[in-house]
Amino acid sequence: MDSTTEVLQVEEEEVSRTKQRIEKKPSKDVNLRKAQLALACCLICVIVQGISMVYLFSGQRRPAKEADSAVQVQNGSLSQSISSQTTISSQTTGRSTEDNEKKPRAHLTGKRKEDHLDATGDSQALSWEHHDGLAFLKNGMKYMNNCLEIPQSGDYFVYAQVTFRKNKIQNLNTCDHITQVIISKLPASYPEPYNLLSGYKYLCEMKINWYTHIYMGAIFFMEEGDRLMVNVSNITLVDATSEHRTFFGAFLL
Repeated sequence: MDSTTEVLQVEEEEVSRTKQRIEKKPSKDVNLRKAQLALACCLICVIVQGISMVYLFSGQRRPAKEADSAVQVQNGSLSQSISSQTTISSQTTGRSTEDNEKKPRAHLTGKRKEDHLDATGDSQALSWEHHDGLAFLKNGMKYMNNCLEIPQSGDYFVYAQVTFRKNKIQNLNTCDHITQVIISKLPASYPEPYNLLSGYKYLCEMKINWYTHIYMGAIFFMEEGDRLMVNVSNITLVDATSEHRTFFGAFLL
């Protein structure tokens, strides 16, 4: 009996070891397959990443070149635009200068005529120098009979300054002494003159050997043939000894 029992135990042990070997073998095969699959996945990931990096790198270089080309094109367009604007500006400036040179304008300076002076204080037209020194007439402007004649219709800036002077010989007795400057327009289509600008100055507060001036200027529409003149009261006080003290002019805008 004992020997039979031992034989049975040995057989059972063999069977048990055989089962264990059978069970362990599939487990090892499964683990091997898993390891191989994981390795294959890693290789695929590495390959995909490599391809992606190559694609991205080549893509970055291409836009950079395109950007450089775009900058060059934009710079070219910008330089052409600046060049065109400069040319247009210079041409416009040149045309403006030429146009201004062709516009009528005049500047007259004070001129004393002692034989025509009226010491009564009544308003009297001033005489002007129209070609010597700083005085000029350009592009059709005319001076005749103390008047400046307009050759072309348009908006003109008209101006005048009259300087007054008193010396020791002259005596202003009344404190209501007033001097007056008037720029008058004599229309070609209307027989009577009318005033455009006027200025006043009280002289009673002045002391001996004084200087003072009245300046006026404004824009007016003038028609061809209109005339301008400057009338002054107390013309004996007008200082026409210097070109920059008493003057009169107009120019087309």
